[in-house]
Amino acid sequence: MAHSFLSDPASQDRTLRLTLLQSMIIELGLASANAAVPASIAAATAFLKSRVFVNIRDYLATRSQGPEALQKVMYPSKSALVRDLKRTRGYAPKEHVKASGLQFLLVSRYF
Repeated sequence: MAHSFLSDPASQDRTLRLTLLQSMIIELGLASANAAVPASIAAATAFLKSRVFVNIRDYLATRSQGPEALQKVMYPSKSALVRDLKRTRGYAPKEHVKASGLQFLLVSRYF
C-alpha cells in the first residue's frame, strides 16, 4: 500500500512533504513547462508562500473542481487575502489546517 502525506500529515517523512509541496505547485498551475519545480522543502515552501494567496477553506472546497476553479479562488496578493479574511472571517481553524498538513498556506492576518 502506498503511503501518502495527506493520509498521515503528522508523518515526518521529508520526501512525502516535498512531494506534497511540489504537487501543490503543479496543481495550482504555478509550474512552467521550461522550469523545474523547487527541489527542496525550503525552496518549495518559499515558492508557495510568495505566490499562493488562497483561503484554505476555499481551497479545500474547490480543489476537486480542477486547476481553473482553483485559479478563480486565489487572490492576487497577500494583502487582498488578508482584507477578505478580516471582512468575511472565513478562515479555517489553525488546528484543522495543521492536522491536514497545509500549514504552509497559513497567512498572518496582521502585517
